[in-house]
Amino acid sequence: MSGAIIRTAFAFCLLIVGAGTLLLGASPAHALPSYARQTGQQCAACHNGFPELTPYGRLFKLNGYTFGGGQTDLPPVAAMLIPSFTHTQEGQPGGAAPHYGDNNNWTYTGSLFYGGAITSNIGAFAQATYDHTPRRFGWDNTDIRYANTTTLMGGETIFGVTLNNNPTITDVWNSTPAFGFPFVSSGLAPTPAAKTLIEGSLAQQVAGATAYAFWNRLVYLEAGGYHTLSVTAEKTLGTNTTGTSSNSGVMPYWRAAVEPKWGRHSLEVGTFGMAASLRPGRISGSGTDDI
Repeated sequence: MSGAIIRTAFAFCLLIVGAGTLLLGASPAHALPSYARQTGQQCAACHNGFPELTPYGRLFKLNGYTFGGGQTDLPPVAAMLIPSFTHTQEGQPGGAAPHYGDNNNWTYTGSLFYGGAITSNIGAFAQATYDHTPRRFGWDNTDIRYANTTTLMGGETIFGVTLNNNPTITDVWNSTPAFGFPFVSSGLAPTPAAKTLIEGSLAQQVAGATAYAFWNRLVYLEAGGYHTLSVTAEKTLGTNTTGTSSNSGVMPYWRAAVEPKWGRHSLEVGTFGMAASLRPGRISGSGTDDI
C-alpha cells in the first residue's frame, strides 16, 4: 500500500431511556453506560484505557456481567455513534467504496447495545450496528455467558460458559483481536490484506461456545469450538457473505494466561489461538485449507 492514511474519529455514548430488550448485537465494544447504571460504579472502575479492563472489570466480565449495586431501574441499553473522516495521500480511482468519492470522505457507524445481568448467574453483552459505508444493519459482537464460583485446591475459582459469535471476544484482558488495536479504523482506507484467521476474519460469521475457569485470580484457562453459519443465516443477521468460507468439523479455540500480582501492579502473560479446516468460497469437493 502506498501513501499515508490520516483519519480522525471520535465516539460518544448516549443513554437510551425506555423499556425493551435488544437481542441482537455491533462493532468494537467499549464501556457501556448500562454497566455503570447496573453497578453504580464510574466507567473508570472497570476500564483504565480504551477498552482495556481493570482487575474489577475483569471480574465483572468473568462473573457474567451480573454485578449489581446500582439504584436504577432503567433497562440495560445504550447507544454509540462513530463518525469518521478519511483522507489518503493519493485518491482511490473509482471511489473509496460504492457511493463515495476518490478522497476526503465522511461516514459513520451507529450501534445499539444490550449489556447487563439477565439472571443472578447469566448476563450478556450484545451489540447491533448500522454501518453507513456498506449501508448495512446487522448483528455484531455478542457474548452471552453463565458464570458461578467454587473453591478448587484452596483457591477461589470462577467458572462459566459463553455463547458468542467472534473468537477472542471472550478475552477478559481485552488484549486479543476482538478488542485489540486498532480500536477504531476506517472502512474507506486501503488496508493490508494479509492477516491471520483469528484477527476478525470470522467475526459474526460463526457461532460457538467456550468454557472457562479463573483459579485463585492467577491462572486462566478457556477452550471451546466454533462453526461457520450458513449463507442464509449470515444474510438474515446482516453479515456480508462476499468471499466467506465454510468449515469442516469444529474449529477449536483456546486461551491460557497467568496474571501474577504484587501490590497495585499485575502482569498478564498468555497465549491464544484456533485451528480450522476451511472450504474457500464455500465450495465443496475441492479439499480444505488447514489453518
